[in-house]
Amino acid sequence: MNIENQEIKKTKKRKAILEIITQWALSTTAHGFGNIARAESIILKIIWSVFLITSIAYCTYQIVLFIIQFAQFNVITSSKIVYEEPTNFPSVVICNLNAYDGNVARGHMDEILSEKNISQQNYEPVDFVDSAADYFKSTFEARALKNDFDLYYNGFYLSQMLFSCRFQGVKCNVDDFERYHDFNYGNCYRFNGNKSSIRKAKQAGWRNGLRLELYIGDLEAQQQYTYKAGMRVIIHNQSLIPFSDEQGIDVSVGQQTNIGISRTFIDRLPYPYSYCIDNFTSEENLKRNKFFLVILDRYPEMTDYSRLYCFKACFQEFIMKNCKCFDLKLPRPSNSSTNSTGCEKVNEVLCVQQSETEFYNGSEIENCYINCPNECSQVLYDTKISTAKYPSKWYTSILNNSTISLDYFFEFLNSSDYLVLQQTILMVNIYYDNMYYTVVTDFPEITIDLLIAYIGGNFGLFVGISLLSLVEFIEIIFYTVYVFIKRRNCMRFRRIKTKDVPKEIQIAPTI
Repeated sequence: MNIENQEIKKTKKRKAILEIITQWALSTTAHGFGNIARAESIILKIIWSVFLITSIAYCTYQIVLFIIQFAQFNVITSSKIVYEEPTNFPSVVICNLNAYDGNVARGHMDEILSEKNISQQNYEPVDFVDSAADYFKSTFEARALKNDFDLYYNGFYLSQMLFSCRFQGVKCNVDDFERYHDFNYGNCYRFNGNKSSIRKAKQAGWRNGLRLELYIGDLEAQQQYTYKAGMRVIIHNQSLIPFSDEQGIDVSVGQQTNIGISRTFIDRLPYPYSYCIDNFTSEENLKRNKFFLVILDRYPEMTDYSRLYCFKACFQEFIMKNCKCFDLKLPRPSNSSTNSTGCEKVNEVLCVQQSETEFYNGSEIENCYINCPNECSQVLYDTKISTAKYPSKWYTSILNNSTISLDYFFEFLNSSDYLVLQQTILMVNIYYDNMYYTVVTDFPEITIDLLIAYIGGNFGLFVGISLLSLVEFIEIIFYTVYVFIKRRNCMRFRRIKTKDVPKEIQIAPTI
């Protein structure tokens, strides 16, 4: 008897579930289910079932592909040309290609090379110049850290080099420049480096930029331990720290060099679309990249993220690990974060040179590339360079007859001939080629809004359901589960029939 009762209950449950499903299929907006339920012929039911299953399968396939594409976080790059007038003028750095003034530093150079037993007989000419410069520059830097050497005094003063300056036709002078020290080029001078008061360029063309006439120093007395003569010009954004060895242009003596610049602004999307960095001090970036913790601790100079600075700091860590001292031409760690000293001894300088070869030819460089991704926002300056002979013979006579005091080089210019003058002075014009700039921006290829719209569109096209139709699926699942878990036959079904409203099911416990 119990077995029969159980079978009866199971049969009732199956009928109840079948009734629920049938009524749901007839009332749902997913038309395929209703057509299957309404079809009286088994053949029509099979045909509608095949079409419905095929549509659902293809719809699911398309949606899965789109979700996979969304999860790849691809971007679309947009480029546009923007006209702006007036516009911010970049920061311009000038450095003498000869780092130290031979008039005052020659004795120190010879002394250091003698102590370290560095002589021309042991090197080829160009290698001797490079090696000698590495040794005495490292020693000068190390002594300066101990306050035993005055880098500024032994380098070139701007008043020694600058005898003409114009910005947008208005006269400028040494007070418009700020000095900083560079390992490779000694005293460098930056024009328009203050982020809080950036100068504006109002028009394009060489007459509307920065024009400088510069003197590199006396050929015999001041130009020592260098195989080139001229100036290093670095053009950069005010927010970044320049590196003279990788950035900049060598401007030759005896020439007028025109440097026409154009800008490209790049705006990349951060993680997960790329690994670029927008704020390297954020908690999320510090968790993702442990090397940023090292930078915050040892290199507080980098307040704005720079991929190049980060890479140089990463290289410095490799040098300190190998040589137990830090390379003086790379970003220097703070005194409190490490016990290392500057590499100045012969064996230390040799270790740095060997480490450079090992770094750039080994696998460690790959780790630095990973630790130092690109900036999310970046300004790139492209340059077009043209030259002309300078000065002309006629202009040489103008210089020689000038009544304007030219400070240290005034007597030299009055007594020099044309050929000597061509080897010691130059003119450089830095200006905007045009007032347009390029903006390169990344956009998500698929946004969450587009993903939802695509899923909804596919469901509507292939299955004929909308967002509200999903509630109907939830409804049928709820009723089915309810019937399964109901242990007693305490349910009754009541159908509501009206003219305009589809059939609905109301389930209530029997009292």
